[in-house]
Order: sequence, then C-alpha cells, then structure tokens
Amino acid sequence: RYQFPFIAGLQPFVSISTHLFNISISGIKYMNDRSKPLPLSELVSNGIHSLMNNQFSYDRINLGASIALSFIPEKNVRFIDLEIKEQIFPTLEEKYLDTPVAVAKVVNLADKPISVKPALFIHSLNDELVYSPSVTIPAKDTSEVKYFTTIHPHHPIVKSEIAEADFYLYTSNSDPDDMIQKPLLINDINSWDGVVANLSYFVKHDYDFSSAYSKSIFNRNKESIDSTAVELKVFQKVKILFNEFAKNMVYVSDPRANVEHIQFPNETIKLKGGDCDDFSVCFSSLLESVGIETAFVDYKNDDGVSHVNLLINTELKPGYSMLITNNDKKFFVRKNSGGIDQIWIPFETTSLNDFGTDWSVASEKFEKEALEQLGLAKGKVVIVDF
Repeated sequence: RYQFPFIAGLQPFVSISTHLFNISISGIKYMNDRSKPLPLSELVSNGIHSLMNNQFSYDRINLGASIALSFIPEKNVRFIDLEIKEQIFPTLEEKYLDTPVAVAKVVNLADKPISVKPALFIHSLNDELVYSPSVTIPAKDTSEVKYFTTIHPHHPIVKSEIAEADFYLYTSNSDPDDMIQKPLLINDINSWDGVVANLSYFVKHDYDFSSAYSKSIFNRNKESIDSTAVELKVFQKVKILFNEFAKNMVYVSDPRANVEHIQFPNETIKLKGGDCDDFSVCFSSLLESVGIETAFVDYKNDDGVSHVNLLINTELKPGYSMLITNNDKKFFVRKNSGGIDQIWIPFETTSLNDFGTDWSVASEKFEKEALEQLGLAKGKVVIVDF
C-alpha cells in the first residue's frame, strides 16, 4: 500500500539450532533500486509505516547467534535402589506412621552434606504428597532413606489392588531431585497382617456401634446389674453381655486366602457369625467401648498359626477373688493400665457356650499352656495389651 512495487522485497531466513546454541542468517532484498537515498522531504511529507521495512530501508544481511541457558537446578541426590518393605493394610492406619513402607539407598552427588526430604504419593490412597523425616547425607556418600505414609479413612479399599507409588527426593529445589515409581499392594479394609497386637485397630474401628450395642443389653438387664454388689458389677456386666452375645452367634471359618480376614464388630453382629479372631475382636470391642479393660492372649503354634482369646479385667482387688471363684486357677492377677494389681479372667469366645463354660475352657488352656508349660516364659504365649 505504501511502497512500490506491491511485493516490495524478499526476506530469506536460515537457522541452525541444537540444545546448546542457535545460529541464524537472514536478509532483505528489495525489488526496486535502493541505492540512492531519498530526500528528507519524503519523510516529512509521507512519514513511515514500518520500522523494519520502509522506503528508507536498504538491502541487508543479518547474522544472529544465541546460547541456550538452562534454568533447571543442579541435581544433588539420586536413587541407587528402593525396596518395598510393607504391603498396605488400610485398617492399620497408625502403623505406617512409624513403620516404613519402603527404604531407599540414596547417594549425595554434591561436595557438601545435603539434607534430603523424602516424599511419597500412593495412587488411590493419598490426596497429596506425604513427607517423611529428613535425612542428612555426607558429601559424596550414601545413606538409607525411609518412607512413611498416612491413610485417610475416606479412601475405603473394598478390594485388594496393586497401586502405583511415587517416591521423591527433595533437597533445596522446588522440583524433586529424583523420582522412582514402584508397584505397591494395597489390601482391602478387612485384611489383617497376622500380628495379634494389630487386632486392636479392628477393636477400636467403630466404638460408637459397640457402645450402643452393649448399653442396650445393659439397659434390658438393668435390674440385675443394679442389684449386684459394687465390687461385682463389672463381672456381672461381662457375664450378661457375653450370654446375650453368644446365643446369636455361629462359628464359621474364614475362606482360604493369602491374608487373614477380620470382621469389624458391626459386621460380626450383623452376620451373626465368625471365627476366633472375629469373636475376640467383637467381644473385646463391646467391653472396651464401655470402659471394661481387655487384653489378647496369643497362643502361638509351631505351624505358625495362632489362636486368640481374651483376658478380661474384673476390676476386683486380688483379695476379693472368692467373690467369683474358689478355684485359684481360674483367674490371673496382673496390673491394669494404671499399674494397679487386679483380677483378670481368661475367656474363650469361640466356644459360644454359656459364660461359665467358656471361662472354664479358657482358664484350663491358660493354666496349662501359659503357666504349667511355661508358655509365657518361652514366648509361646503372649499377652497383648492395647
């Protein structure tokens, strides 16, 4: 519009680029003669409409060069190896706060000590990165880095699955210095790792349900409980609660599986059946939810299979045992959670007979295996408090 001819010129361009540098050559060749400069009056009268190409521009060649500058921070550490130590049992949520899910071997690439902050993200389980305690690695040295995690209750895992777990190493950079991904087995919420102490997670899972169930039974038997001597009220409550609980239950073994399956107390009550683990967990929960102290007794067999029953705190002082029995083999004096000696009774939930029979069955087993055969001393019988 402002120059003649209409196609005022050609502008060829050649560029060579790598990840380190760029070199470019460009030029302009005008179609009309630009050898004679235009008078200044042309500029005054017509002005210019482009800084780069106008009636005062000449043929030219441009040479350009650039060097690529990287803004990616230097990596200070990297993984050498990472080993998965634990599969995930979702109900045992607090376990993974002090038991590492994985342990990595990490090398410091820097010439100075580096503080490494590990982070973990388990797909389908975590909402955000879970950071573990920092580890300082000496210059040019290697160290173990442990990964812990948290489990949120709003992630119910109803079916076991293999999930991807992302493991990160952070130092002073906002981006991770290194990352590695590994498959991780997440079991369903009813799976148990076989450690008797961890049954407590199932006991405490739904205290509201257990408390309501126990209190409803106590209310139906209020007259009997109120007429009982103060010293025997706890014992009487345990007796009434078990007789009511047992009459509706049927023993059913778990299906064969790679991991143990534990029912929550509300599931056992609803299904009216279970095995020794289910009954021990359920009855313990019914008692603990109303303030009656219990402990698990783990009878370890040579084949690796355990049998679990209970010790129940009657809250009787050692000198008052005659109020419940004249047989000194039917109770066990041990300290409660406050360090006070009280009378505890062994109890077998699996038999599902009346209270007296199941007390006797458990007492005979405890006397024989825990005391006479020195099971407690040898570690073959273990009492597990919550």
